[in-house]
Amino acid sequence: MLDFAAPLPPDPAVSETRHFDFDGKDLRLSLETTYWRGLEDIAHRESDSVDNVVKQLRARVAKKAGIFAHEVTSNELVSAIHILVVTYFRQSAARRGPTLLEEALMDIAGDIPDQANQ
Repeated sequence: MLDFAAPLPPDPAVSETRHFDFDGKDLRLSLETTYWRGLEDIAHRESDSVDNVVKQLRARVAKKAGIFAHEVTSNELVSAIHILVVTYFRQSAARRGPTLLEEALMDIAGDIPDQANQ
């Protein structure tokens, strides 16, 4: 029997905004609920926090662009989060290992070659 009183799960396509404090600067990021859940799962699997994963990603994006981390825009960071989540779980589907986050971050920074282009 269906329980119509049970709360509905969040719509995965609905955007949710979260605030991050990087060096005293407030950064607002809006992502679909699915990506926030993916980021939370990555942080949990890596025994880390979402804040720290986003901070690492921001540093990698800055490194790749040749800019300072504070110059990374929220749009650039949102795009990088999309790529990180997809890359992480694609690698996770292929194999499991303790370095999945590091490999996904390195791929975004361009530190390792793209496997598909070899």
